[in-house]
Amino acid sequence: MVIYKIDTQNVTVPTYDPIPAGKYLAIIEGEKHYRSKGNPNNIVIDFQIRIIDGDYKNRVLFYKNNACNTSQKASEIGVQQLQRISACVGHKGGFALDTDTVENPTPWFGVFFNKPLKIDVRLQESPDYGVQNVIRNFLPATETPPSVPPQPSQPTAPVNGALKQEDFANLWGNRT
Repeated sequence: MVIYKIDTQNVTVPTYDPIPAGKYLAIIEGEKHYRSKGNPNNIVIDFQIRIIDGDYKNRVLFYKNNACNTSQKASEIGVQQLQRISACVGHKGGFALDTDTVENPTPWFGVFFNKPLKIDVRLQESPDYGVQNVIRNFLPATETPPSVPPQPSQPTAPVNGALKQEDFANLWGNRT
């Protein structure tokens, strides 16, 4: 039998106060996606992002993405942010979201995991929760441009209404 001795007297309670607005070096360390409670046709992609440097090292922030949404504007913004994240971590391939398998997800966003990028964090007032951190943008981890010349971008299909499975294949291109 294994007996664990646990000290409950000297426990440090972590703080969840918002961090100051600014740019932070971070990694995406996890992702989950699920159908929205308000509209099961909308799929929310929830990223878990860990700061890896500076005074707030190891703080975790979350970012919700709405690339698969019945609102055309929300979908366009979501797709642009996924493209931005992809460029910041150096991923040149594509990926597709199979909307029929959301309940049994596969690790298709693993291409983003554990690759450094910068996040632009802002403060936002919420009537329900007070001041919160919000990730407003994603930037490359280094300020200097890469030594490799940029590749021409692949043309993407226009976003017209809700995205379907076949739309994702066109938006993100071929994996090869």
